[in-house]
Amino acid sequence: MRVALLYPEVYDMARFKERRKEFPPFGVLYLAAVIEQAGHCIAIERVTPGRTNLNLASYDAVGFSLASSATYGLMLEARHNSTIRDDALVMVGGVHCNFYPESSLTDFAAHVAADGESEEIILALLDRAKSRNFSDVPGVLWNSAGQILRTPHQALMRNIDDLPNPARHLLPKSDIVLTDRLAGTDLRMAHVMFSRGCPFPCSFCAAGQTRIQYRSGASARKELEQLIEAYGIEGFSIVDDNFIVNKQKVGNICDSIADLGLRWPALSRVDTVDAPLLNRMARSGCIEIKYGMESGSEPLLKAMRKNTKRNRIKQTIQQTVDAGI
Repeated sequence: MRVALLYPEVYDMARFKERRKEFPPFGVLYLAAVIEQAGHCIAIERVTPGRTNLNLASYDAVGFSLASSATYGLMLEARHNSTIRDDALVMVGGVHCNFYPESSLTDFAAHVAADGESEEIILALLDRAKSRNFSDVPGVLWNSAGQILRTPHQALMRNIDDLPNPARHLLPKSDIVLTDRLAGTDLRMAHVMFSRGCPFPCSFCAAGQTRIQYRSGASARKELEQLIEAYGIEGFSIVDDNFIVNKQKVGNICDSIADLGLRWPALSRVDTVDAPLLNRMARSGCIEIKYGMESGSEPLLKAMRKNTKRNRIKQTIQQTVDAGI
């Protein structure tokens, strides 16, 4: 089959006026890798305010990745303006769809909506492109004779090491390799994901997955070696929701990549690190950690359900500096 996956181009909110690109669309890249590995012909199409009229008539299936409510209207415009064959399978998925699957299915006049991880079901959806009967596929919604039907949720993958590396080769190199992102350096770097999900209950967050899944150190190293060979990277940035939660698993990744000589930053809470882990991270090339402190007001921190104290924030910052990060 010929399959097209559409995603909205988004910019770093802190640098929006500069039109600074955010990290690549990993959800689409992982799906594309699975589809390509199965032998299908796959293309990734970028949707921007000036690019919503796409000719998709040559594709047997078209998937819309709904990243957020901020780009929902843009993707709807692409759905209405683009040329899609009447017999083509139309699919929707992504973070916004996980929160609002029924309206996503209806608004996009889609044949099927995926609610949750899609890598293990995407091939089943393509196999049912003609029958449009998805009753045996977990974690999906579809419209049958005006009635929305739904199957039980898909269980989270037990081992995300089983996934192929993201299909970065389907995007321009300029979307993959950047030189203005690593703590004031000009190192050639790429973005990676080493975990999924976040177990913390912060009231302001839209993370939809509360169980965290980690890749192994061997899996992380293999992807970084591929990025060094294909793109000549000198560093990488971890864009996980919250990479530093399980100290043992983070330490395993750090030890596995330490001799690659790469520099990297990560996101973290102040209450999930300690001095030994920070030193371990520094030895593996970590040069920057971006902490979600949110506030110096303890009543506000409590209201946000951050469950941290000012003293812990100060302690963690000092330990990070002491580690050389």
